[in-house]
Amino acid sequence: RMGEVLRHHYPDVIWMPYCFTPATLVSASARHNGDLYNYDDVNANHPDWFLLDRSGQRIFFDDSYYVDIGRQEVRERAWQSLRDFLNRCGRPRYIYLDNYDMRAGERYAPPNYPTNDLWVQAIVGWTEYVGSRLRSEFRFSDGSYPRFVPNVAWAPGFWLRGIPGVSQDAPGVATLPYMGGFLVEHAFMRALTEPGRVRIPSYGTASGSNGPQQWVNGGIRNTVRLATEYPDKLIILIPTLWTNAPDSPQKLRFAIAGCLIVQHDNTFVHIDPRREQDQYPDGYYPPELFVPLGLPRGNFQILNGDIIVGGLFIREYQNGVVVWNPRHDATYTYTVPRDYYDWDRNLVRAGTQVQVPPHTGLVFYAAPEITISLSPAQANVLPGQTVEFTVRYRNTGTAAGTDVRISVPLPDGMTLVSSSPTARLEGRQLVWTVPSVPVNGEGTLRFTVRVE
Repeated sequence: RMGEVLRHHYPDVIWMPYCFTPATLVSASARHNGDLYNYDDVNANHPDWFLLDRSGQRIFFDDSYYVDIGRQEVRERAWQSLRDFLNRCGRPRYIYLDNYDMRAGERYAPPNYPTNDLWVQAIVGWTEYVGSRLRSEFRFSDGSYPRFVPNVAWAPGFWLRGIPGVSQDAPGVATLPYMGGFLVEHAFMRALTEPGRVRIPSYGTASGSNGPQQWVNGGIRNTVRLATEYPDKLIILIPTLWTNAPDSPQKLRFAIAGCLIVQHDNTFVHIDPRREQDQYPDGYYPPELFVPLGLPRGNFQILNGDIIVGGLFIREYQNGVVVWNPRHDATYTYTVPRDYYDWDRNLVRAGTQVQVPPHTGLVFYAAPEITISLSPAQANVLPGQTVEFTVRYRNTGTAAGTDVRISVPLPDGMTLVSSSPTARLEGRQLVWTVPSVPVNGEGTLRFTVRVE
């Protein structure tokens, strides 16, 4: 029913049902469509479906028990549950898959999957089975079909294509036809379970266990690649934080700058104050999200490095530039190309050399700054007499102002006689719209009033 309501009232909003991929949910209050397997039925009639760990115990995680998704009957149950739900909720275009776990074999070593590669084959097989059924039975009028949007927090590199001479395709590439996008929980910043603790994921290096061939490592690098190499797919970035952590402001700016580095037309960002939702019932919208950068001009550049080893990421926007250092072991110097404001509205002059230490995100932007003065400040006039006021404006900012609105309150006890250029009255406000005010540009407005 909710799906039908959303589709009717908000046809342009992207929405998707929630499904838990490899496990059956224990709590009845959390199941709904999320449980594709029906815990009560599995527990009573199919206990052999549960996945066991190396000790022979059922694998319990996040209020759920893992099931053996390599079994045909388990996959068929998932498909039947999903099909029935989609038919009831209006056939959405996207299906959110939570806990898309590519590393269960590594973490739990179940006897059925003694290596993680075998578990990866199972989850790829599950995706291909359910995805192919969606493709064959749920065609839209434009020929498309519902696609998955998995939570890729476990390993964003799982879907990356290989780099010639460096790495091979990651296992998830085989499932790309069934993927409509990716949700990156903890993108660029992760709130840990301990109050006030926030961690920035590793970028990875070009060699060793964090090499590009290891899709389970290099969280930041792989997030950057995933978000930029598939511009036709949804990318939902969700940095998580504790707002009361001492270093949260700096890490928040790092995360937002990372989102600005990779964003494209299909990118969506949600800042999640993890476990502090009661403080922000209407959402958390830090001012850093609203810097007037305009639209990006092309993709990012990497100075002093490349996508494998990292470096200083630079991305130009219409009204500014984003500077981002994801490395944990390098400090770079950036020369500001023109007069800009920084995130704190400090004026930074052209040619200033700014140090960019590890895990730092900076934003520089141009914006107009209009100052207004009114003269005379005082006037001794008698009832029936007139007085002329002069409004002087000047742009002391770093960018031209367009369609600048200038308003002056009409003093009580006075009636407007004339204005030059002609102003409009909005209540007791005299309002002018100046088409353009260049940097350091100034102008004059006048109006005459009669004392009542």
